[in-house]
Amino acid sequence: DGFDTAAMGYIAPTLSTEWGIAKQDLGPVLSAALLGLSLGALIAGPVSDRIGRKRVLVFSCLFFGLSSLATAYAQSLNSLTIWRFFTGLGLGAAMPNAITLISEFAPQRCRSRAINTMYCGFPLGAAGGGAISSWLIPNHGWQSVLLAGAIAPLVLTVLLALLLPESVKYLVQRGKDVMQIKRIAAQYKMEEKQVR
Repeated sequence: DGFDTAAMGYIAPTLSTEWGIAKQDLGPVLSAALLGLSLGALIAGPVSDRIGRKRVLVFSCLFFGLSSLATAYAQSLNSLTIWRFFTGLGLGAAMPNAITLISEFAPQRCRSRAINTMYCGFPLGAAGGGAISSWLIPNHGWQSVLLAGAIAPLVLTVLLALLLPESVKYLVQRGKDVMQIKRIAAQYKMEEKQVR
């Protein structure tokens, strides 16, 4: 998330030179992802209450991965701005659901640490993205930064779809399959014992 959110900051100087535009013209592009991020975070909670936290998280990763991929092939400032907004929308929807699932499945004794560690991923991704971009841009162009930001969430989408369990609280509130709830709860208890 941190890498994708900060990506435009890394590529802005090269992009403005290559497209022959003033740096201030990139203002809307740079703020579009943040606007989408805010809106995505607001929408994610009510939607995940209706259709499930796992579904929203998986779809969010897929959505911002595909949007980042599309951004790499944008040909104008308008399309760049739109795709960055969509990228932010997906990023914003992912974060609250990730926090909810971590707080639900992390063992009580290390729950705070798990949530704090997840939050550290955002600035680390943004900082690491700067180092990666300084190598990618001169060697592969500005599009490579956006492509790298697309590949990771698309791979993560597959892993989440296959391995992430749905929120037990959501399943109970919606009166879903009791056997599925028991299976997830049993797995959670087994993992908690192993941590001890």
